[in-house]
Amino acid sequence: MHIHYLGKKINNPLAVTIGNFDGVHIGHQFILSKLNDFAVKNNMNSAVISFFPHPRKVLYPRELGEVLYIDTLRQKIIKLLNYADNLLLLKFTKNLSKLSAQDFVKNLSQLNVKYIIVADDFYFGNKRSADSKDLQVIAQDYAIKVDIIHTLNTKTNSDDIKDKISSTLIRESLKQADFVKFKQYTNTDFYYTNKVSKGKQIGRTIGFPTINLRVNKNFILPSGIYAVYVDFLDENFLTNKLKGVASLGYRPTVELDGNSNLLLEVYILNWSGDAYKKRVKVTFLQKIRDEQFFENLDELKYAIHADIKKANDIY
Repeated sequence: MHIHYLGKKINNPLAVTIGNFDGVHIGHQFILSKLNDFAVKNNMNSAVISFFPHPRKVLYPRELGEVLYIDTLRQKIIKLLNYADNLLLLKFTKNLSKLSAQDFVKNLSQLNVKYIIVADDFYFGNKRSADSKDLQVIAQDYAIKVDIIHTLNTKTNSDDIKDKISSTLIRESLKQADFVKFKQYTNTDFYYTNKVSKGKQIGRTIGFPTINLRVNKNFILPSGIYAVYVDFLDENFLTNKLKGVASLGYRPTVELDGNSNLLLEVYILNWSGDAYKKRVKVTFLQKIRDEQFFENLDELKYAIHADIKKANDIY
């Protein structure tokens, strides 16, 4: 297995949990808190074992368009290292997917893993042939203790029907730009971080200069206009919670050939400065409207004024 180690120096046996941890939702957080409790009490290093790229990207490449990323890899790393001493990022390959359950646990034992905690819906090994109970049995051969916890549920409608907290549930909330549900599932706001890139500076010509952030074509939010907060993250350029209006989309008014890449443009209210190459965090508050085509820049300018007015009612 090819492993990339992140976090603290490992001086003790490892207590680990294993999974993709897409979105690091409250179910993940519950497991991670239990993991840390055990590690501290037993003088171990806590570690998350996760995978990159996403297993679906490797196993089902034709379905790649359906792999909608909740977090960038950088965001995922930062989130997970807030909960554990270490992150062991396994390079996911077809060969790794074919590893038997027995061999997978054997490899973990060679990493000095002495404790594993997983949810009751955990599957592993070739073709996901083994489950959490199989893990308990196999781990005994390597003197590894395994704890299994029940997945968390949440009420999702007025009939009190409960759904399992899952990354799928989070994806559905974001595909609908439902940031209230997202926060319910994760205890955090949805945000995106990246460095500011050069744009065509068309916004500047109509009085609304923007900072531009490139986003992956599989970015999970629908195109549209959003009320946001902006934080600059560079050490020498720190500012917090600046109000902004963001446009996520393909800029149909100015990219008439339809060949534009997906772009996040943010107009920051009552702010000016050079943000080029600065790392920023954009926190999404509420969707204002869908992306639209306008006949000319004057119509676009009028719409932006209306967007700002609506955004000021949201902050």
